[in-house]
Amino acid sequence: MSRVSLRLWDPLVRLFHVSIAGVFVANYFFNEAGDDWHVWLGYYAVAWLAVRVVWGFLGPTSARWSDFWPSPARLRAHVRSLIDRKP
Repeated sequence: MSRVSLRLWDPLVRLFHVSIAGVFVANYFFNEAGDDWHVWLGYYAVAWLAVRVVWGFLGPTSARWSDFWPSPARLRAHVRSLIDRKP
């Protein structure tokens, strides 16, 4: 059986997820309120969030907000495939 490569997220979305995870881990060490590192990491997270919101409108189909929630028909088809145990 051959394996098929399927890209679900584009590089910007992957970088966003890794960056936000990194900010959360870094803030574990810099968790003093008012600490300069804590504040700058918060600004970094907000900047990435703003980029991601804009990318949700301008990016490729898989990164768009319109593709985020499935339509009722797509949801029914997905649930049916789960029940039928089909990929």
